Amino acid sequence: MPFVLTFCSNAHLRRTADVAANSPRFRRRSSTLVDAIHDLPEKEAMAPAQLYSTESGRLFHSGRIVIATVGLPARGKTHLSVAVARYLRWLGVKTHVFHLGDYRRATLGPGKDVPPDYFFVNASPSSVLLRNKILKRCREDIYRFLEHENGQIAIYDAVNAISAGRRLLAKEFAKRQIQTLFIESYCDDERIIEENVKSVKISSPDYIGWKEEVAV
Repeated sequence: MPFVLTFCSNAHLRRTADVAANSPRFRRRSSTLVDAIHDLPEKEAMAPAQLYSTESGRLFHSGRIVIATVGLPARGKTHLSVAVARYLRWLGVKTHVFHLGDYRRATLGPGKDVPPDYFFVNASPSSVLLRNKILKRCREDIYRFLEHENGQIAIYDAVNAISAGRRLLAKEFAKRQIQTLFIESYCDDERIIEENVKSVKISSPDYIGWKEEVAV
């Protein structure tokens, strides 16, 4: 069974950088973040807090784990993902963050937007197919990292708002003996949400060329 944690996020998200998702491998570089954790180091080395190493590169004998974020936009999911990844790498756990939004932008291409109903629960069949295509690309990279690159923890940064979708996601990972941990980032402080939207969301590649008030 997947395990669920809930956090209340009220920290201001850092302003993101405008970097195009132009890497041959989608996950190798984030299109919105430059924070020294999105590109894996070229050479393997002991982390500052790592107590031991293993032949497989995995620690703690806990198997492979996907940490999936849950929460509405501007609630701090990406900030939380980066913080957890940074701490786990400091401990020596091979960790990588997979931002679903990067796969969406890379799949659509520069200057193209999703269909109007893309984010709706009752989206059209064509929008559902597009969502599944993007999710499949992201999931394939997660499998590659965990199964072929000795990765131990993959952080799947996405909204994951529907409980049925979370159960299905955990079921798919379980088929490959991958454990799933859901972390919900919850915030109902309108002031913090508005500040997060202004400082982070409108600076993302999704809103290039938009007027600030319209993007908000």
